[in-house]
Amino acid sequence: MIHTHTMTQLKTVQDPLKLLKTSASPSASDNFNTVTSFTNNIPQTNSPASTASAIIIPNTSLNYLKIIPVVRSTVTVPNIKVTGWNKVVNDAGVTTEYVPMCLFASGSMTVGASTITVNNSADFRVITNITKAVGDAKIFASTSVNDTAFLLVDTLGCELIEIEFSNTSVITNGVNAYYGAI
Repeated sequence: MIHTHTMTQLKTVQDPLKLLKTSASPSASDNFNTVTSFTNNIPQTNSPASTASAIIIPNTSLNYLKIIPVVRSTVTVPNIKVTGWNKVVNDAGVTTEYVPMCLFASGSMTVGASTITVNNSADFRVITNITKAVGDAKIFASTSVNDTAFLLVDTLGCELIEIEFSNTSVITNGVNAYYGAI
């Protein structure tokens, strides 16, 4: 009985995929930057906000977030970090702070040979394999160098999701990802 009740609460319709960062007239500057090391997320009083290297999206899923990372050919040693954020409210219902939780961080990602166009930049490549360093996600590696690896990250309970990429050097407008709630 518990299983049936739980299953009726889960979302059963998949959202269409979207790019993390794009615009009505896509251009290369609509992609975001890598960092050389991931942000050290700690509780903060302000709501987390997107930056040039970290994108914040609302969690619209009761289940999982599918993430398909893509990188420019100049990004040679990419990694991805997914952080969930929850707000803390006091007895009066006022938000006092936002608390982060690292949901997933990769230990390595393999850049594939196939090029694709992302936001009118034709030099992006798919990721063919992802290894886990921290957290939990279902990793789907590609079946060949021409397929795409992706992650399913459990976001249950998180109100905001932050996605950030690292590389050995900062690459401006060098990364993006397709995402969709399932």
